[in-house]
Amino acid sequence: MKEENKIKALLLILALMIIIIWLGIFIVQHNNEKLQLREEKFHNLIYLDLLKQSVINNIFSTEKIEDLFYDKLSAAVELTKTADKKNLTNLTRILELEELAIINSENEIVASSQSKGKYQYDLSLLELKNGDNIILELPAPNTENSLALFYILKAGDNYYLSSVSTEVIKSYIRSISLNSLIDFARATQLENSPRDLSDIHIKYIAIQDTLGILAATESVSSISRIKNDDFLMGVVKKGKSDSRIIEFENSKIIETVLPFQVDDYDFGIIRLGTHLTRIKAAANRRNSVIIMFSIVFIIFLLLEYIFYIYFIKYKKSVQNLNFAMRFKEIAALGGEVAHEIKNPLNSVNMILQRIRNEFKVTENEAEYNRMLDISRGELARLNKITETFLNYTKLIELDKKPTNISRLLYSVQNLFAENMKQNDIELALSCDFNLIFNLDNEKIKQVLINLVKNSLEALENTHQEKKIQISAAKIKDQLEISVEDNGPGIAQENIDQIWDIYFTTRENGTGIGLSLSRKIVEAHNGTIELMSREEIDTKVVIRIPNENME
Repeated sequence: MKEENKIKALLLILALMIIIIWLGIFIVQHNNEKLQLREEKFHNLIYLDLLKQSVINNIFSTEKIEDLFYDKLSAAVELTKTADKKNLTNLTRILELEELAIINSENEIVASSQSKGKYQYDLSLLELKNGDNIILELPAPNTENSLALFYILKAGDNYYLSSVSTEVIKSYIRSISLNSLIDFARATQLENSPRDLSDIHIKYIAIQDTLGILAATESVSSISRIKNDDFLMGVVKKGKSDSRIIEFENSKIIETVLPFQVDDYDFGIIRLGTHLTRIKAAANRRNSVIIMFSIVFIIFLLLEYIFYIYFIKYKKSVQNLNFAMRFKEIAALGGEVAHEIKNPLNSVNMILQRIRNEFKVTENEAEYNRMLDISRGELARLNKITETFLNYTKLIELDKKPTNISRLLYSVQNLFAENMKQNDIELALSCDFNLIFNLDNEKIKQVLINLVKNSLEALENTHQEKKIQISAAKIKDQLEISVEDNGPGIAQENIDQIWDIYFTTRENGTGIGLSLSRKIVEAHNGTIELMSREEIDTKVVIRIPNENME
């Protein structure tokens, strides 16, 4: 039993170690996934920082070119005031303008490089005073879809006007498309960047201000406004970049948001959405490792269980083999010794009988008879021990019959009824009255008598409430009979030897009862198990398999 407990403890420790290793791998893999997420956010931020500078430079370039065209339109108007009115057409061509014109207060064209008669727009509605000027973006005269930028100056009673097509302005503005900005950012990545920015899996890029989208990649059809998104509002207010995982087009992505300024003005934000490719790859690696290790763990536990089962079977087989070999040797030797002992015992018993019957005592007759009774009693006890041993050494032959287990228990109870009454012991039974089992009634009865007798002897010298409980039931297709008492129990160091022949802790015990009981139960292909707690109770459980069930 102790060796078996050691094996159990060792296997349990190994299983716990495997579980701890499994948990460690899970934690490490989970932390790797979180580290991968932080790394992804960091690289997105580097990429956005490069892109931000490109966006700001583009904004500055556009503003400067627009300022140059404003100055050009203003200078053209000044030239118109002093130039020959017939040369306005040549001047318009030289300056690459849409139109130069002089319009009077009646909105009539005084001179123009294009128009005649009444001017298309009523300039008096502008309510300009002498010396005032204004810049407007309006449809170009005599066109439907083309827009022009107009510079209008009120001087005296006339309006001096110059205009340029917005398409001309755009051709001069070295506008950089968003895709160009993306390529530029990748081309100018930091030399010490820990990862090549070209492998960032971009889902979208969007540049926004508080009014709406300024520029975005083609994948963006709609996107949340800053004022309607608490996360974006937080980024703008804090002036610090931040990241989050959101749903975009039915898939999860990482969105990194970076605010930027132009001339200390909170211009807007740049939003970069990237695929979770690396994160998913890390998660897949984690899941693969966990699944693989779980399979190994389950296989290890199964091997542990198989090893334990086969170890128990092997140990039991070895014990049975040793027991059989010892029994065979003892039976051979003991049978001869018992026969040799019985003959002189019978002779001595006959001599004592003749002494009692044929010899007369003249004095101390009472003492004489007492000593003869003691001698004959001891001879009878010695003869009983010899008979018991001879029965033990014989091969057990079973006479199995369908037996009512409840009646079997009641017959055992009746045998001990008087002893129980004299010793103030309660003998209780618990059994289904209709439980029928195929077994050798007399031999199982002998086993129960041995067990109840042991319980009775254990309770004789106790002063507490004494009770013996015999129970029988069909459990998991096998017959289970238990005999339990609330006696002083058995010391742990004696439990492993309790089934050995001739082992006893009682002064007058033979040490054969329990060993013979086990032999009878095992002849039924059953098991008998003893459990005891010192100063609490003792319980013996008999289990006979269903191969004997009718």
